[in-house]
Amino acid sequence: MIISMAACLTMSGQQINQRLNDYRSNEILTKQRVDIDVVALLSRNEEWNLEDAEFSKKRYKACYYLEDDTLTGKELANRTYMQESHNQVEIIGSENYMERMSYDMPETWLKFSMQLGDSISGYFNGTGPYCERLFMRRFGTYLTVADAVGKLVLPEGDTLRHVLRLHTERYVSIRLAPIDTMKCKFPIFTVDSIVRNMAADSVKMQEDIYRWYAAGYRYPVLEASVLSRNGKRLTADVYYCSPDVQRTLTYDEENEAVDHRDGSCVPSVASGRAERH
Repeated sequence: MIISMAACLTMSGQQINQRLNDYRSNEILTKQRVDIDVVALLSRNEEWNLEDAEFSKKRYKACYYLEDDTLTGKELANRTYMQESHNQVEIIGSENYMERMSYDMPETWLKFSMQLGDSISGYFNGTGPYCERLFMRRFGTYLTVADAVGKLVLPEGDTLRHVLRLHTERYVSIRLAPIDTMKCKFPIFTVDSIVRNMAADSVKMQEDIYRWYAAGYRYPVLEASVLSRNGKRLTADVYYCSPDVQRTLTYDEENEAVDHRDGSCVPSVASGRAERH
């Protein structure tokens, strides 16, 4: 397959491309949890260094599969249901051992294409059972920005350049009620309903999700999620899906072409370590 020069140049020019970065069915990724200084990692200093990070020996799998027109992502104890239309990937549902949500106002999770400075924003609203005894509404606002481009120093010292970071900032509100009262407690929600209800919240829940995309690799090499309440950080998790793991996935002609054009990692003269340009 011949890849157009434009498709190759867009990714090396810090752009997420549908051909290079769209999800694929029957894909299985292996990830590791990373123990690292989150404050430094989430800065916009255009260099993110994993050399001093500690990596869990335990690995877990994330997989994607397509059924009808719905893509399911399974990761840890969670399932996320997505659909793609008009060059956008939308979250239409989610599920774990406690809750099962269906979104009538979905969140746009990814847009093709995206480059530095591009953004997606909007409102989301979903409902479903919680612990099989309560009815839950989850709603809020989201903003995803391609907020930084830089280089990512890998654990072994290799360097990936032209890494584009996406930052999703999500404000979340939740309402719960007994299932048998859901019709009177949970009327149809509009954007005005979301704005009005969020303004009344005394507790502000915020989710920040970061994804680092590198040229030649379909999925984020690094991901981080931070949960905060009223501005105070509650949890922070970082996961690594190495370039070596991504090279073992089902043959990816598009990214192989980018990989070969950029050249394989070669030792840096100064450090003796490999650096991908």
